[in-house]
Amino acid sequence: MALLIGAGRYFQINPTIVKATSSSLFIYEVYGGGGSDNNGLKYDFVELYNISSSDINLAGWSLQFASDNSANWSVVSLSGSIISSTHYLIQLTGGNKGDALPLPDLVGSLTLDATSGKLALLDTTTKVGKYHDPRDDPNVGINVIDFVGYGSADASETAPAGSPSTTSSIQRSSLIDTDDNSADFIVGSYTPFNSAISVASYIMTAPDSPYDTGQCDMTFPIARNRVTSLTSSQLDYFKTSSETASAKLRYEAWATNQGVSDPYVAESIQPYALITFKDKVTAFSVYASVITLVSGYFLVKRKRLRQ
Repeated sequence: MALLIGAGRYFQINPTIVKATSSSLFIYEVYGGGGSDNNGLKYDFVELYNISSSDINLAGWSLQFASDNSANWSVVSLSGSIISSTHYLIQLTGGNKGDALPLPDLVGSLTLDATSGKLALLDTTTKVGKYHDPRDDPNVGINVIDFVGYGSADASETAPAGSPSTTSSIQRSSLIDTDDNSADFIVGSYTPFNSAISVASYIMTAPDSPYDTGQCDMTFPIARNRVTSLTSSQLDYFKTSSETASAKLRYEAWATNQGVSDPYVAESIQPYALITFKDKVTAFSVYASVITLVSGYFLVKRKRLRQ
């Protein structure tokens, strides 16, 4: 299976988010045909996207699914953290047919339906009660962060998204959530992005002059923060996968331009013990000058008081 960086996606280096109901995290893509078609994928998957400016810890969150006309909800607890402005791939149940997914960020045991269903993202692991619409549950309705109905679902945000198949998914057409599933989602070829591919895509959206100093100054710090925030397995995927090879070369070229010897280590404030001797002498000289000035001020003031 070939995944093209940025193919069928809406990407911005610094996306401007229009006010929407899902202000921090939303469901980006849903595929429920896992394992049932040689031309599809082996596993169901859900892809989340963090539209906020901060990483989000998923501990205590859940995905919950019900069939199109059902009030019986299945729950999978979530874990890990989603990097700001990054996708997060959750592999669910599947079968023997189809292609493998990219390395998932998380593996869960939820089973989706290929053509119709209801999927909710909640910031609690409490199971939705016997309600067709999870937002109607007085116990957890307030915890529903995002909700998607597709196909012939009897509940959704305004109207259901289209009906996907074993070889297609529903996915957002932009980073704007209008609270209308039929408007926010389109049916199309599945494009599962894990966090490593998502970071790689950000790097590849930069202009065509990857070694320009100005571009490096502006883009490299953001890219470095995202790359070094990847889990160890996702970082290894970024370094070794053919899907991210071009982004890896560009990222390392930026690092060379910036004089960074190891771009896979997070930037940190240099401790005093590691500051060069020259810098220590300079710092001491400044300190001594300040002390001299302060001492002189109090000496003059003392003399005036004696007069």
